[in-house]
Amino acid sequence: MQLDLKNVLGGIVDQLPFEGAVELEDIQYLGNQIHFSVPVQVSGKVSNIGKGLELEGKAWGRLETLCGRCGKPAQAVFSYSLAETIVKQSEANEETSEEVIVLEGNLLDMHDIVLNGFYAVAETKYLCSADCKGLCPYCGADRNVTACECCANEIDPRLAVLDTLFDETK
Repeated sequence: MQLDLKNVLGGIVDQLPFEGAVELEDIQYLGNQIHFSVPVQVSGKVSNIGKGLELEGKAWGRLETLCGRCGKPAQAVFSYSLAETIVKQSEANEETSEEVIVLEGNLLDMHDIVLNGFYAVAETKYLCSADCKGLCPYCGADRNVTACECCANEIDPRLAVLDTLFDETK
């Protein structure tokens, strides 16, 4: 999705509302494969603020990945706010902050803005359900399907000495 900012840059209009969809490719994020099952929807406005432009809006969508506990397919919905400052390349200088988008020409490509916004709010792991019990670290059994008793009485050998602290027989 590209926005033509010619009228806002030229002062013909003060604001340019926008609404549309941005196709995001599958990404690797913190070791997880994330698939955007539908295009990310975006809406908002671009306003002329004198020294540049200000983009404000929202983005929302759905993704598919694997559960961070049990490895089964997981789906999640997400939404976040967009807020960016945009300056023309002719107005940018060495002191221009990295927080500013430098615009070449009159077209603004929304792809990187939407993708960077997602990275800022993405969760470290997604779950198939809020009460997912995950896999047993010893036998690998899915605790959502079966009760696992293999590690119920095992004590970590590094902590076994603590078991003797309250032993009354010694």
